[in-house]
Amino acid sequence: MIFALIALLSGLALADFAPFSFPKDETVVFENSSPDKELTWVTNTYYASGKNFVIKVSEHDGSVTKITLDKNFIPLNYKKTSKAGATLEYSEYGKGKLHIKVPAKNIDKTVKLPDKYYDPYTLYYVFRKFPFGKKDSETIYLAYHDPGNIRVVKMQVKYKGKETVKTKSGKFECYRLELGTVNPLDVAVWPYKYNFWFTTDANRHFVKFTGREKDASIIASEIMTYKVGNKYIVKRSSSGSVTRSDLIGSNSF
Repeated sequence: MIFALIALLSGLALADFAPFSFPKDETVVFENSSPDKELTWVTNTYYASGKNFVIKVSEHDGSVTKITLDKNFIPLNYKKTSKAGATLEYSEYGKGKLHIKVPAKNIDKTVKLPDKYYDPYTLYYVFRKFPFGKKDSETIYLAYHDPGNIRVVKMQVKYKGKETVKTKSGKFECYRLELGTVNPLDVAVWPYKYNFWFTTDANRHFVKFTGREKDASIIASEIMTYKVGNKYIVKRSSSGSVTRSDLIGSNSF
């Protein structure tokens, strides 16, 4: 599924990413590669103060994750609840540390993290800030989010150029980023790459993701619906019909 990467990673430290103004009140629905084609809903909202930013992720199983970020997208807290409202995980960030609580497993751990630490749910936002066409790569630090194996891993994000991406919602002109480990030992253990595609228009919205599960099986996700406020930019119904308001040319977004 699209957030299978979250099972592996807990955050990142970035350097010199470009300024970028995110559209407010976005909602995107992803279709994940699985037998039942499960869906993931991702929304963002600004608080009235304009100082904090909230990302909400609703999974097919009814669980909901909310992460609050400051204006620089540094995470403040993270909470995942079940369909019934029970807390599955709660994390707090600050002063270079991540404090994780998982009540069902009696886990209460604190781990040190690099400066400018980002939560994995922000990957699909922060990567939109990448200086596409101006830099070839950025070094980042990712940490495993699995409470049983939390550790920081040095990784690299590489710009792989522009590509036309074909999805069930149509074709999109995209920038592609490739994420992979750097240290030889990490590469030996996990040689696989994660790929992210973002549109080349001003919104730079996420279109597609491919990667690997813990068992090395291939995973993939792609956009189904995208809207800003109440305006649908891309809409694909469950029957497969697609409407788009973004078409200037056949591959435009």
